[in-house]
Amino acid sequence: MLPLECTGSLTSVAVQSQRPLHISYYLHATWPEQYLHWGNATDLAGPRLLNSEASIDTVLSFLCRTEVLVTTSYHGAYWGALMGKRVVALNTAQNSKLLYFPFPIEILHLKRGQLATADQLRAAIGRARSSPRATLARERQRTWMFYERVLSVILDVMCHTGSCTNVTPAEWE
Repeated sequence: MLPLECTGSLTSVAVQSQRPLHISYYLHATWPEQYLHWGNATDLAGPRLLNSEASIDTVLSFLCRTEVLVTTSYHGAYWGALMGKRVVALNTAQNSKLLYFPFPIEILHLKRGQLATADQLRAAIGRARSSPRATLARERQRTWMFYERVLSVILDVMCHTGSCTNVTPAEWE
C-alpha cells in the first residue's frame, strides 16, 4: 500500500498575509520553465521536482514535505489531495483530466504559452483547500475494491481456460 499519510515540513516561506506557507512544485518534464518564473516573488519560491527525475518513493517523500503543491501532473494532484495537501493545478488543456478531478483542487487555467503571474498564483493558493481526512480512507477502500474485482476477473478467465486451481483472491495477496 502506498504511504499516503505523512508528516514533515519544508523551510517556511511567507505570503503577503505573513502566515507560514510551504510551496513545492511537481511538474511534467515537458512543462516549459517559463511558466514558473515569478521574477522577484520570493514568497512563491520552493523546491521543484520533475516527474521524470524520481522514483515513486522520492515523489511521495517530496509531496509529504509540503503544505501547498503546485503541479501540472494529474497523479501529483491526486497523491497530493490524498495526502491532505492544498493543491493548485496549472492547466493549459481544454479537455484536461484535471477538469473532472474527484477532489477539491484549485485549477489555474492558462492558455498555451500564457504566463501565470505571481498574483494569479498567490490568489489560486489562497483559494486552495485540502481534502477532508475521510477522503484518503474512502479512496483506499475504493482502490481495494477495484483490486479485488480485477483479481476476480483474472481468476474467472483462468478458470474458464482450465488454468484455475481453487485459488481465491485473498490467497493472491
